[in-house]
Amino acid sequence: MYTPSHFAEQDFPTLHAFMRAHSFGTLISQVAGAPFATHIPFTLDPNQGEYGTLYCHVARANKHWPALKEDRQSLIIFRGPHAYISPTWYKTEGVPTWNYTAVHAYGKVRIIEARDELIALLESLVRINEAANGTDYKLEPNAPEVAQRLAHIVGMEIPIEAMHGKFKVSQNRPRQDHEPVIERLRQRGGNDDIQIANIMEKNLKGKS
Repeated sequence: MYTPSHFAEQDFPTLHAFMRAHSFGTLISQVAGAPFATHIPFTLDPNQGEYGTLYCHVARANKHWPALKEDRQSLIIFRGPHAYISPTWYKTEGVPTWNYTAVHAYGKVRIIEARDELIALLESLVRINEAANGTDYKLEPNAPEVAQRLAHIVGMEIPIEAMHGKFKVSQNRPRQDHEPVIERLRQRGGNDDIQIANIMEKNLKGKS
């Protein structure tokens, strides 16, 4: 990922928090000599390994996972909020651009097929998302509908070998341009607009 230094985010807790907040990621690997992507939810254990460890699962019918036994590095992309920025919002001269946030993580996949490990992976995924959703569903591994589905999935453990964050939120613009951009994003009012405005505002406060 091309990342000019003024857009780079290198703080590990910040990158980990971002991956948790935007946990539906894209796993990209080489399959039969060509790029192949699978869109899946991930969980993160920040204390496992040097940079943390990611966990996910895919359908057993997905041709992605058998290729990962070749011990090649994969890329996982976590995309956050993004927003179009009009130069008419600036107080100084400018051109149209796009503000966006993303984190890339790299690692080699260990396939999980053992039932107890797979259940633990799924229980963690369910527990985290049920808590975030305000609901209380609990995975019952021996329930017929759950046991039947276990046979049709495989899990993955991905120790992170490297990760890079890019938070492009107008850091290259003069300070006087930030406040009107924040104001216009809030007026436009989309969910991504508000999130980008919040990040820009936090950056401004950090520089004051």
